[in-house]
Amino acid sequence: GFVSLCTQDGFLDRWQLSTLPIRIVTVHPDGNRVAIFESDGFSVNRVSVWDWKTKTRLFAKRFRDSVISLSWSAKGSWLIIGNTSVDGITILDAFRGEAEKIFRNPPGIVSLALTGSSESSMITFGPSGVILYTDTATGKERARYSGVSDLSNPVILANNDRIAGYDNGSIYEV
Repeated sequence: GFVSLCTQDGFLDRWQLSTLPIRIVTVHPDGNRVAIFESDGFSVNRVSVWDWKTKTRLFAKRFRDSVISLSWSAKGSWLIIGNTSVDGITILDAFRGEAEKIFRNPPGIVSLALTGSSESSMITFGPSGVILYTDTATGKERARYSGVSDLSNPVILANNDRIAGYDNGSIYEV
């Protein structure tokens, strides 16, 4: 349940954010807020956002389903939570913690989600292998591509041009 921040000058700041194991951590683009996914691996699945300077929790949300990805939009307007629910994704306003509706049709289980630098589009990817680009203002699907299914720990590479992930002892790039 501890998170540590090591600054460029070697200063280490450690802080206990939970009594549960922290499974995922992501830092807001402003460098001050941090979002964590904490879970007992069974019935408690919680995402919380913390202000690092004041050491206070800004908001928290509980989920019935497991969270499998956590990221901030490029400008930090949204916290994007990929999960194993039927909808597959929850998007929260980064300041109020309230749910935002972006998708006309749910993308399914999401294990990777990012926005472009202007936050006008979002890419999602999940175990199905579908790569989906969505207009964040209208919810309209801009493009859909087939990729490799069942990739673990997907990441985006090459200036947002490629997705890489791990499956059965191999690394795949799409």
